[in-house]
Amino acid sequence: EGLSVGDETFQGFNYFVDANNGLNLKANAPIQTVALYNILGQEVIAQKLNTTNAVVDMASLKSGVYIATVTIDGASKSFKVIKK
Repeated sequence: EGLSVGDETFQGFNYFVDANNGLNLKANAPIQTVALYNILGQEVIAQKLNTTNAVVDMASLKSGVYIATVTIDGASKSFKVIKK
């Protein structure tokens, strides 16, 4: 079984939280949107992007675990982000 469309879309996708509480996103294809949700499922940040490199400022958020959902080329992927 080969890669699904979503897997190819997210090939080369990377993220990390830097020392300034910025969520750094990198992708091979332009990232369309990013949204962050708290553990209650409430959307706390939503940004329209159209770039392969982005930094989402999380300084205003409380410490804790968030779920980030990134959309690239119509495909979405969610992952856990921890703000210290």
